[in-house]
Amino acid sequence: MKKVYKKALIICCTVMLLSGCQNSGDQKKEKLLKTGRAKLAALSTQNLDTVSQAVNAQQAELKRLRRKAEEAKNPNQPRNYVDVFSNSVIMGDSIAAGLVDYQLLTNIQVIASRGRNVDTIDEDIQKVINLAPSYIFMEYGMNDLQYFRQNTPLFISEYTAAIQKLKTALPNTKIYVNAILPIMQNAINRVPENAGWPNFNAALKQMCTDLGVTYIDNASILTENGIGYNPDGIHPLFAYFPLWLDHMAEVAGL
Repeated sequence: MKKVYKKALIICCTVMLLSGCQNSGDQKKEKLLKTGRAKLAALSTQNLDTVSQAVNAQQAELKRLRRKAEEAKNPNQPRNYVDVFSNSVIMGDSIAAGLVDYQLLTNIQVIASRGRNVDTIDEDIQKVINLAPSYIFMEYGMNDLQYFRQNTPLFISEYTAAIQKLKTALPNTKIYVNAILPIMQNAINRVPENAGWPNFNAALKQMCTDLGVTYIDNASILTENGIGYNPDGIHPLFAYFPLWLDHMAEVAGL
């Protein structure tokens, strides 16, 4: 029964992809369809979860191409970030939570809360696994500086374990790790452990290389656009957040 159901799923999804491509008339999508058919045929020997994830990825790619075409036609139209990140989840702390606070994304697309660190996200990881997105953007480290008392190896060990759980459960999902934003001197004066953010970032970059995931440094968004911080010296002003989403989308090709 499983084999029959699996084949039916593949056939149905192929038809869906064909329909999407024919309606658009886009040559790129026609090419994508041919590639997609080959991939779906290869997946016929794999389990249903893997097939479902791959099909979702193909559908997300078609949607992305349609949206890009619409954006090209209407370059002055405000960007719909809920649509751009429709098959993505951003995990993190209060900075990531700001994306929901500022109504740029929904609370389904952002799994984050204030005070979060990588040692306390098992429940968040399970939520993300259940959502099975095609893209995961992780944003941790600000709270970990004090939590781990600048113990960089322990921080990286916990972060690595979290990524491995996600990679094991969602092998077809692309994972991106955001660097810790620069921390202002007043925040360092208040919490001396905050001074370790450059060391944590260097370790994060190496971790990403070791794990084969993408490291995203957003510091230039602040410096190049003259964006400041809230009085705490940690949380950037609103102007940062749309540019942050733009940067993540650009890196991931969304």
